[in-house]
Amino acid sequence: MTMRRWSVAVIGLVVLLGVSWGTPKEPVGVLVEIQGSVQVRRHHSRQWFPAQINLPLYPGDSLRVGHDGLAVLWLSDGTMRCLKAGSRWTVPHPTASHPSMWQELWASLRRRWRLIPTQVFTTVAAARNFKLTFKGVTILFPRNSRILNERPLLDWHPVPGAQGYRITIGLFDRNPATWETVVERPPLRYPDDAPPLMPGKVYVWRVEAIGAIGSDSAWFTVVPSAEARDIRFTLQRLKERVSRPDAYAAIGANFLESRKCYSDAIRLIWQTVGRSPQNPAVQIALAQLYHLVGLSDESAPTNPTLEP
Repeated sequence: MTMRRWSVAVIGLVVLLGVSWGTPKEPVGVLVEIQGSVQVRRHHSRQWFPAQINLPLYPGDSLRVGHDGLAVLWLSDGTMRCLKAGSRWTVPHPTASHPSMWQELWASLRRRWRLIPTQVFTTVAAARNFKLTFKGVTILFPRNSRILNERPLLDWHPVPGAQGYRITIGLFDRNPATWETVVERPPLRYPDDAPPLMPGKVYVWRVEAIGAIGSDSAWFTVVPSAEARDIRFTLQRLKERVSRPDAYAAIGANFLESRKCYSDAIRLIWQTVGRSPQNPAVQIALAQLYHLVGLSDESAPTNPTLEP
């Protein structure tokens, strides 16, 4: 997909999501980090209230930072703004700009706000208390998701006493498996001499412990190469423009989730800030992703859903 076609796709997504960049009804910024005392006043109000992580900001809203405070904002044009101690700032109206990758990233965050518009503290508390526990062999990656890599790194949680693991991969609607191997331990890179994984096809892979009790299975599908290339390009540009690892993890994971690349989103967070992130925005994203791939106690359905 050329960049021009990518821009057209972005415009279509923005229209479908009802994004209106010039009206005060839509947020134009979000607080991604808060330290110390930070307060917000809406443009139509005279009252100040404590700021919250993930709080949407609208044109005309004002922020003031205490003598011990710090606030970091991400704006809809892709810029980050840091408000230091003692500063005060009013959110400007967005300037007209050409559609870009930032609008798609922004749209993915806006969809999350629609799911949790006001219960920010409740959601953060639940995410902080969420613990990922394993009850045997558990597939970690790829798991019930679209993936970017045609030669993925297969990873799973091992079990004590296992002498090895039998790995099988096959098409969702066929039997027997198209590829099988035995390894001592995780992880395993899908080898170059194995049958190529075809984009758009649904694969099921299974891990079975040898010499111990335990097995697990999951599905995945490979993203077409042109789309995968554009997604990687967007993530690289994002990484270059966002200096803070936690902000990059939160925004990048939201973007990958919007493309239904849940496993890659989880891996991006793990590789960027670890498996126990402290930033509430990252915690919310990670807990939601665990639910989507079926790693939480209240798992989402694991049947393949392939809509891009």
